Amino acid sequence: MNGSILTLEAYIISALVILIIIYFTKTKESLNRIEFAGYIIPIGIFLFIWDFLLPFNFQIGRGSPALFLFQIIAIIFSAYFAIKFSIERLNNIGRSKYLVLISIVPFVGFLFGLYLFFWKGQEPSTSFD
Repeated sequence: MNGSILTLEAYIISALVILIIIYFTKTKESLNRIEFAGYIIPIGIFLFIWDFLLPFNFQIGRGSPALFLFQIIAIIFSAYFAIKFSIERLNNIGRSKYLVLISIVPFVGFLFGLYLFFWKGQEPSTSFD
């Protein structure tokens, strides 16, 4: 399995991390499409710039340990908020928050992201009682 993108162990670890985040994310809030895009697009731009301007250097003895630690912390926070906002968007669509697990599957995760961006959610109530 040397040629695969991620190993089975990486998928299992990713799924466990997402399940832990889902368990501790107790939110009933929901995000419409515009709010979701307003939160997710900056996270994506940050990770894109981070990935290309400051690449990881896993070779021992090279690179700054402080920079490496900062990279790990930034990725953890970005992943947490991306999952949290996806759960809130799923609340708006009326789907289970456990559908976030689909996002770790290659290509299916991309389609899932498009689903979150473009599927029409619930209309906010405008009752003035």
